[in-house]
Amino acid sequence: MQLRLQELERQLAQRTGELFGRSSEKRPQREQDEGNKPEPPTHGHGPRAQPTLPALEVEHTLEESDKQCPKCGGTLAEMKGEILGGDETRWHAWALCAPDAVVYRIQEGRDTEAARNMLQDFGGILMVDGLSTYESPGES
Repeated sequence: MQLRLQELERQLAQRTGELFGRSSEKRPQREQDEGNKPEPPTHGHGPRAQPTLPALEVEHTLEESDKQCPKCGGTLAEMKGEILGGDETRWHAWALCAPDAVVYRIQEGRDTEAARNMLQDFGGILMVDGLSTYESPGES
């Protein structure tokens, strides 16, 4: 009886291996006699070496019609010398939105002073991200 049980367990293990394999994909199993041969490189998922691409700097020139505000006709000024990104950023773009308007303003930081400067005498309800700047002492 013990031998029959061992044979059934072996058959079950073999069938389970055929059904599920080493992963959820049904791949043909390797022969047992291959020994300790190194596994061939796998293809498919996983990290791959990324090629180093050349950095290409392109300067775009706006047409004269795009250098004027479409609402008021005022001339838009170029912000020279400012670089956005990395450690070079020395300013932050702030935006206030209302149903009928959007205001963008460049501030030198994201501190309480910059928030007060942006909001000035605003007395309504604000919806903001979780920045601790907005929870300064004396504010509700």
